[in-house]
Amino acid sequence: MFEDEETDKKTQVEYLQSVPAVQSAKENIKTRSTIFAAFIAGVLGGIFAVSLMSDFSAQDGGILNNIERTVVDEESAVINVVERTEPAIVSVVGTKKVASLRQPGDLDDFFFFFPFSLTPRPTQDSEEEQKVSAGTGFFVRSDGLLATNKHVIADNTASYKVLTNDGKEYAAQVVARDPVNDIALLKVEGNNFPVLELGNSDDIKVGQKVIAIGNALGQFSNTVTTGVVSGINRSIVASGETSGPSQIDGAIQTDAAINPGNSGGPLLDLSGRVLGINTAISLEGQLLGFAIPSNDLKKDIEVYTERKTIVKPYIGVHYIMISEGLRLERNLTVKQGALIAASSPDEPAVVPGSPANQAGLREGDVILKVAGEEVNLNHSLAAALRNLNPGQTVELLIYRDGEEIKINITLGERED
Repeated sequence: MFEDEETDKKTQVEYLQSVPAVQSAKENIKTRSTIFAAFIAGVLGGIFAVSLMSDFSAQDGGILNNIERTVVDEESAVINVVERTEPAIVSVVGTKKVASLRQPGDLDDFFFFFPFSLTPRPTQDSEEEQKVSAGTGFFVRSDGLLATNKHVIADNTASYKVLTNDGKEYAAQVVARDPVNDIALLKVEGNNFPVLELGNSDDIKVGQKVIAIGNALGQFSNTVTTGVVSGINRSIVASGETSGPSQIDGAIQTDAAINPGNSGGPLLDLSGRVLGINTAISLEGQLLGFAIPSNDLKKDIEVYTERKTIVKPYIGVHYIMISEGLRLERNLTVKQGALIAASSPDEPAVVPGSPANQAGLREGDVILKVAGEEVNLNHSLAAALRNLNPGQTVELLIYRDGEEIKINITLGERED
């Protein structure tokens, strides 16, 4: 396009320079006619150009105005969501009595410790209440039921309290822990607490704007960050200082900054609905945060309301979801499914005495379907079991030794 424009300019310049300096009268008349016609054309062209430029300016202004309006609208939406949801978001703090150590200071201490060590050793003096954990939570029922991460309240010997946005403090009781997911439910005494609406995490779109709110670093309550949904249906293995590795399937990936202390806080859409519970960050890359889908929390609340505990269906296998890389590495025939495989020498692929063991599943089997639902990278084995109930008998489609077979299995019950 630009080369064509340059060519036109060059052609026009050369043409004007090639007009003879001396012309006959006839040629002068022709020339004057040509000049007059060119003048009229130039005037008309100028009017058209001015009009066209005005149109373009108006269009450019409209585009810029639309962009500015979109930015302002989005900013207003974020502010509105934060103002509406903050009262329902709390800091969760765990405390317990810890031995208070003092350095030897009197003469007896000096003579008792010094001869045996060049560095005076601390001695236990008394016990004092200390903070051992800090995270975030949010009200899901007006009667004081809250949701947070299981790893936030992992210490069974600690006492927990929640701090609300208006400065109030409530003693909290851990009433249920999800045996599979990093979800826990707390309860405080009281009524008419503000609650957050749980959205449908199945409707999440990559690129969707999201807001994360939490107790950043355990000391900056209700810190707000924004970003987008970077990916969905992620399978990750998360671990922390107080909890061992755990598999999280179907996680939402976001680039909204999620810091330590944000754990258990909500990941919200621009309508203020909870899309997920912020749970993990990647230590290998920046802006890689993960949240557990809100539909998992909905199921837990439903089960807890009915049974006062959280139970999950259980078959008793360790497995790896088949990817293209795993298929090539292990020379597998099937392209998708859950490969039953030991996770370590100490943990067998099929748990002895489990429903899977009783149904005859073996290491090396590939689970292709559960109750008619395909098992693949976008729909893991855990996801296929999510909406089923303990005690329910379902059909598994298994790939074994080059052929597909069907096996009926009665799901067991798994508690924390």
